[in-house]
Amino acid sequence: MNLSQEQSIESENQIEQRLLLVAKNLISNFDQTLEAMGYIEGAGWLERQRDILTNQKEVSLPTSVAGAQKFLEERAEDEESFGPDSYCVYGQGGFHRYWVMSDGEVIFDSYYAQGQEIEKAKRVGFKIR
Repeated sequence: MNLSQEQSIESENQIEQRLLLVAKNLISNFDQTLEAMGYIEGAGWLERQRDILTNQKEVSLPTSVAGAQKFLEERAEDEESFGPDSYCVYGQGGFHRYWVMSDGEVIFDSYYAQGQEIEKAKRVGFKIR
């Protein structure tokens, strides 16, 4: 292993340690939770989610973080709603699934992932379903 490989491993470990310390919740820790999801899904996915959030052009886009944010806002406005108690955000290409609970907690769904991705999700602090 050369020095640049060691440096990238160190920085990856540092990222994982930093993300591990924050509860995965889109209400109380929105930016850090989005960053943790992007760490698993990749820069392209994260950039797309941020674009949707910023431009609000596709807020109704199902399975996006913006859609989850809208779901949480609607739940907060009507706590006695009989609507769904969770919202599903799809990862890159629709392969991974993140369940956003009505309290904002985000859970990584292991059914749609392989072992290495489940371990990566655990390393940054996601609860696994």
